[in-house]
Amino acid sequence: GLGLCALLLWLLLGRRAVDAEDRLDYLRSRLETLTVVLQADAQGTEVLKVLDAEYAAPDLAPDVRSRALRLRGIVARNRKDPAGMNASYAEARRLLTAAIGEEDRPAYNGDEVTTVTLASLAADKLGETEEASELLASAERKIQRGRLNGVDDPFIYYNEAVLLAMRSEPDQALEKL
Repeated sequence: GLGLCALLLWLLLGRRAVDAEDRLDYLRSRLETLTVVLQADAQGTEVLKVLDAEYAAPDLAPDVRSRALRLRGIVARNRKDPAGMNASYAEARRLLTAAIGEEDRPAYNGDEVTTVTLASLAADKLGETEEASELLASAERKIQRGRLNGVDDPFIYYNEAVLLAMRSEPDQALEKL
């Protein structure tokens, strides 16, 4: 009896973790579809309803929350609301820079490079060009470290392309893809 209860409890706790990860996957996918909705509704009325209902929780995973805030900033820009745009980008930048790992980590982490480039974009949108440049240089160092360690996967090419596009080098960016 006691062993069966312990097994049941262990299974329930494991299911809770799977449910939480499934929810995050759903929210990440939903963010991608919201950009399509924004194309049809430039004022972002429906997008804001979804962001308020599903992405406002302060305990949401930082990557999901920062992407939702970035989308909120795009809506604010479309509405010509600079205060709302700056507030969204500032919070997104705070979350992204807090998620950046240690510089001396030897392994290449594509998600970390993406986080750094997004933080750079948010800083640039706020007019913090020096911080944006430093973050972009950090992303470049992370990519170079990956290359030196033999990383050769599609995501490193994608991250290199993003980096070059952010540096206004579209031809070189396209060559990476």
